[in-house]
Amino acid sequence: MAVVATVAMITSCGKSGSNFDIDVKDDGVFGKLPVITAEYKDQGVEYMMELLNTKDKEKQKEALLKTQELEKKANEEFLAALEDIKDIEIPTEVGDSMPIKVNVPFKINKDEGAEFSEIPIIAEAELTIDQPDRFAPDFFWFTHPKVVLVDANGEPLLYLKGTNKMQKDQNCQNAGAKFNIEVVVHMKLWNAKLLGQAKKIVLYNEKGETFQNIRKANNDAEKEYDQKMNQLLSGNAVEEE
Repeated sequence: MAVVATVAMITSCGKSGSNFDIDVKDDGVFGKLPVITAEYKDQGVEYMMELLNTKDKEKQKEALLKTQELEKKANEEFLAALEDIKDIEIPTEVGDSMPIKVNVPFKINKDEGAEFSEIPIIAEAELTIDQPDRFAPDFFWFTHPKVVLVDANGEPLLYLKGTNKMQKDQNCQNAGAKFNIEVVVHMKLWNAKLLGQAKKIVLYNEKGETFQNIRKANNDAEKEYDQKMNQLLSGNAVEEE
């Protein structure tokens, strides 16, 4: 059904509408953005259930109109709140024993467009050792550092998928070679509470235990969320005659 696909843009991307905990803090590095995301996505779940609970075309149309207005308001409020943090640097550190240093901490990537629940961020790092043999088993690739959000106590919360790009005319075997780390922060119902607790970013080696553990924990949490959401929505679906 086309209307369901439209509402899914708000929900997929939940305690009142979705029965999920949306008690999100607004004092982390992303300010009010996780709160706004959770509230609007939760409301989107309510509208989704309204659509699934009826076969009445007029009621479906009404829910769709509410969804379109919700989408507009969500984007406006999100981008307005983004203005409060657009020039703020996110504290960024190097974890594990990696031969890199951070030259420019993470901040909003103004060359990329932000939209509701999605924020592009970028940092610059630099290799600190020469590596003459790129075929050596212990060769450190600039792609190894991965982005992990941590709380005020330094506990890992959430890893962020991104891309590490060596800058033009840089050699990944040389000390001083600079590379960018680019990430799009995808804010969703299952991770909004974690994002609200984030106080800084730590770069961890993708081969290290810390990163492996937080990636597994996040993947398990997202899978559990998807299962609960599918159960919630399928339990409210009304079969077409």
